[in-house]
Amino acid sequence: MYKTVITTESEPIIELLLSPICVHPKYFRRGIARSMIDDAIIIAKNMGYKAVFLCGNPDFYHKIGFRPTYEYEIFHIKDESKNAEWSMVLELEKGYLDNIKGTINTN
Repeated sequence: MYKTVITTESEPIIELLLSPICVHPKYFRRGIARSMIDDAIIIAKNMGYKAVFLCGNPDFYHKIGFRPTYEYEIFHIKDESKNAEWSMVLELEKGYLDNIKGTINTN
């Protein structure tokens, strides 16, 4: 994970970006990726962050609780359609993103 910025009209907000999770195909379906993500979420919470962003496969990440960023009116800078399912966020504190609107660049 590393820091990322939500660009808002008033001020930049620093949160975390989860880098791509990589597991060798030989070890798929053993819970390894899920375990790495769970550990990353615990670390982010312990560091005081309120949200974790990522770009990835919605079919996988929705099961963990990640939601498309557009549901919070936070849009990926490359999402011209304003409805990218692949740009996702997990609130670590319920309601934290309710009043935050802006863009994020997860590159």
